Amino acid sequence: MTFRKLRQALGRMDPSAEATPEAVLAILASDPDADPAAEFVRHARARLGMTQGELARELGVSEIAVRKWCDGQRRLLPARVDAILALLARRGAGG
Repeated sequence: MTFRKLRQALGRMDPSAEATPEAVLAILASDPDADPAAEFVRHARARLGMTQGELARELGVSEIAVRKWCDGQRRLLPARVDAILALLARRGAGG
């Protein structure tokens, strides 16, 4: 799923519904060919133009954690999804 498709899916949500980390992961999970967390992190990293190390430093986690998220080897907690969404919003990279 591309980041654009994710944004479109979020746009189709009930306007009163908040784009929570759980909602983002649920939308990504609807793509049977993708690991939702891995796809989300890879697309966010690409949008931000960051290396795994840069994203790790920004989020206060290890580079190994980011690599494992990208490889689908580590579970991405909703709090981390929220932090990545906030980073995208702050950097104006959400669209």
